[in-house]
Amino acid sequence: FLFTRLRLVYYMSVAVRLLSHALISWRITSTNDNSLVKRKHQDPLSAMLAGLTGKANEPPATAAAYDSAQLRSLRSSYQLGAVVVFLIHLQFKWNQTLVYSAVTSLVDLFFHPLFQIHLLCKEATGALARPYGSGSPDMGALFKAAAAKSAAQ
Repeated sequence: FLFTRLRLVYYMSVAVRLLSHALISWRITSTNDNSLVKRKHQDPLSAMLAGLTGKANEPPATAAAYDSAQLRSLRSSYQLGAVVVFLIHLQFKWNQTLVYSAVTSLVDLFFHPLFQIHLLCKEATGALARPYGSGSPDMGALFKAAAAKSAAQ
């Protein structure tokens, strides 16, 4: 009886998550934001590898295209993880994995920039600015500043 309730809670969290993905997709297509997304500076290794893959001279993406790509990535990684968690539960009868996955997937979704921008209608500035995750400091500039400071001493 406990397994049935636990699975029901898990199914409901999966349904909420997939419904949120559908709503985010609908909001992305309905707003159709054509503003260009600035590329974040790449570290030298990524720049060299981008030259091998042909992505070095890619034109900047629109906000709608960038958000759609981010949503596809979010959706595919979540679906794979949900299947793996459920298979672990079936194979090993681990209940904690279902509870943990149900709770953390909803918390992760709530704090994701796509959810914040498109469903909570927050502005895409600051930590929510596109490209996502670009709020981190430029390590190359920090190392240059540290080297210049040590050379001056």
